Amino acid sequence: MANKLISLKVALIFLLSFSIGCLVIYSLESRRELESRALVTQIANSHAQSIEKQLSRSLSATLALATILKENTSFPNFDSVAEDLIKRYGGISSLALSPDAIIRKIYPVEGNEPALGLDLKSNPKAIAAIETKKLTIEGPFKLIEGGIAVVGRYPVFLQNEKKGKKNFWGFTSVVIELSQLIAMADIYGLVSKNYHFELSNIVFIKGERKIIAQSSGENLENPVSVEIQIANKKWLLSISPKSGWYPFYYLVWEGLLVLIFSGTLSFMGYRHLCRTEDLKRTNLKMIQEINQRTQAEKRVMIHAETLQAHNKELENFASIASHDLQEPLRKVIIFGDLLLERTKNLDEKSRNYIERMQNASKRMQGFIEDLLGYSKISSGRQFEPIHTEKILKEVIEDLEARISESKGTIEYKDIMDLEADPLQIKQLFQNLLSNALKYHKEGIPPVVTIHGKLLDNGYVQMSFGDNGIGFDEKYREQIFKPFRRLHGRSAYEGTGMGLAICKKIIERHNGEILVESSPCEGSIFEVILPVKQSH
Repeated sequence: MANKLISLKVALIFLLSFSIGCLVIYSLESRRELESRALVTQIANSHAQSIEKQLSRSLSATLALATILKENTSFPNFDSVAEDLIKRYGGISSLALSPDAIIRKIYPVEGNEPALGLDLKSNPKAIAAIETKKLTIEGPFKLIEGGIAVVGRYPVFLQNEKKGKKNFWGFTSVVIELSQLIAMADIYGLVSKNYHFELSNIVFIKGERKIIAQSSGENLENPVSVEIQIANKKWLLSISPKSGWYPFYYLVWEGLLVLIFSGTLSFMGYRHLCRTEDLKRTNLKMIQEINQRTQAEKRVMIHAETLQAHNKELENFASIASHDLQEPLRKVIIFGDLLLERTKNLDEKSRNYIERMQNASKRMQGFIEDLLGYSKISSGRQFEPIHTEKILKEVIEDLEARISESKGTIEYKDIMDLEADPLQIKQLFQNLLSNALKYHKEGIPPVVTIHGKLLDNGYVQMSFGDNGIGFDEKYREQIFKPFRRLHGRSAYEGTGMGLAICKKIIERHNGEILVESSPCEGSIFEVILPVKQSH
């Protein structure tokens, strides 16, 4: 069921993305067509204006002839004037004078002899020119010598001095060869720019269209058309791209891109849906595991609370037991002292027995006191900001008698403040310094150096170095265990609890203690504690 639902969703993603892609392509192509049509319209207007300007320039030769006629109707130097006008205005095949609408003079004559003597009064276009008194254009038509041309006829009216009005004199005519005109407008340059064009003449009366020039024999596809209005004629310049407004290769590439996009999106959707389904199954499994783990954690918490209660009971028992054991020992010591005072006449052997009993009782009392202090470490005071250097100075003052007796020195620098239990830190310093002063070489005064350093991880490192007797590295772990000693009681006093208490204090402060030592070369104890405690 889940696979069918995923397949249906993937199909919907494909159809939706494909539809959006097609819509985007249509929008892009429509915009591209509008931009292309705007560009082609500019090109068509430019060439249309060029054709219109050149055609008007060539037709104005008829007006120039009419101006000269008003001065001298005989026009004796027609050939030279016509030659000059042809050179000046360009695009002109020949010029002609037609007095009384009969062609009398043509320049150049060669090839145009059949037109001489032609009566234009039977020509409807010529009659229309006379009636409108305006320039008219006739054509296009094929020339005898080849090519396509148009004829422009301008009706000339001269002033009749006797009658006081203007009478029709005749026509000044110009034959314009369109191939020259089109070449001057550079319309064939459109082909090199990947455009097809068509220049045609619109005849409104017959509703026909005659092709003047074109780049190919095919009909243009939805071209851009611009009208060219000259005198009584209206021409049409049409332009369209060779590849059409929607190039086939563009559509193919865009269609492929849409298919690739839709396929990729569908594949990604499939992957996402499958992953989502897997995540649902995984989440369900995780929820079950979390429920199981929660139940297990509840059991562990109950067990931890029970264990904590048992530990508390053990600590209370150790405290009570230590306290209760101290009272009988004190009595033993006191009565032993009284016995020694009252029995002054005892022999040496009996007195030695009593003294050994007293020493054993005092050692037992020391063991009990250290055990009581060890058991109370876990229930110390709350952590608070302390002035560590001040506490160190107090410890040094407390040990002043031992320092003086051993002729030792204690040097310290860079002792940084912490957040800790001040009483336990004082006990830590006292135990470490007492050991450094106690385990010194015979005849060599002890020298203890203490250096502090702030670490990058928010911890402080304090190094306690001495020049004492040191010990072998194999005893590195053993020295921190309760009641463990490396030397006999006769050589060095103590119960073997000092470093065990130090380690437990440091562990309560979430720290660490390390040691490096060699026999007869002293020891370095590294104490690492956090600057701030996590409450």
